Amino acid sequence: MEKNEVTTREQLKTYFETGKHPTESQFSDLLDSLRLKEDVLTSKEMILLANNLASIDNAFISYLNYNSEDEKFPIVVSSQDEEDQIIIVGKSNNYEGVKKYFVGSAPYTIKTKEFSAEGLKETEYYYLRYQTDLNYMMYRLFGNNLPTIPDKFEFGILKGKQFTIEINKIDYGKK
Repeated sequence: MEKNEVTTREQLKTYFETGKHPTESQFSDLLDSLRLKEDVLTSKEMILLANNLASIDNAFISYLNYNSEDEKFPIVVSSQDEEDQIIIVGKSNNYEGVKKYFVGSAPYTIKTKEFSAEGLKETEYYYLRYQTDLNYMMYRLFGNNLPTIPDKFEFGILKGKQFTIEINKIDYGKK
């Protein structure tokens, strides 16, 4: 029976460092070491991945967007040690919302990017609720004859681990 040994990263690098072409078996080892799109994770690999994901301790955004059909609201997250991260707040179909983690380290500054109110009917508005601090929640209506939310509007500096945002489209039936 053929023994299936894992080729180390260092071994794979040496195949190409000599300036010669890798042999067929070396090239085969390289291909076998790659995880391809169509490869299926084993049950053990999925459990290990799930355990690693469950141990993530970074801050995160938790968002709800029930009524806004195809609208997307980009959020920019800035940290001291990473490039700005853009998270798209799109439609969420469950009542638990969507959770996405931030890269980098605190402090995190959270801003808007292109919160458009285009496409609203005459009596429709967006209802925005957000929370950068567990002790305070902010509410705001925008759209139609109300002021828009400006580009780079700063929600604030995140205090704690969770930034919560909810965006809903509401039709009040009158201006």
